Amino acid sequence: MVSNLVTVVATPAPPTAPTVAVTSPANGYSAQAPANVTLTAIGSDGVLLTGMFLYLNGTLVASSATSPVNYSAVAM
Repeated sequence: MVSNLVTVVATPAPPTAPTVAVTSPANGYSAQAPANVTLTAIGSDGVLLTGMFLYLNGTLVASSATSPVNYSAVAM
């Protein structure tokens, strides 16, 4: 009788640096104050994104557990 030992090792994929892109407003957008503006950002880390946070002048204004994150700025 032959006995075989098989070992399987699964390693996680190496971490990928997160990427973020602002999708709204479009690059080059301009408006005259006061203006209502919707900000949208998408993100990915290649594995499992656990949160997106949007800051305006250093203040947290929106967050989301998943991508995208949106914020409507009124009368900016």
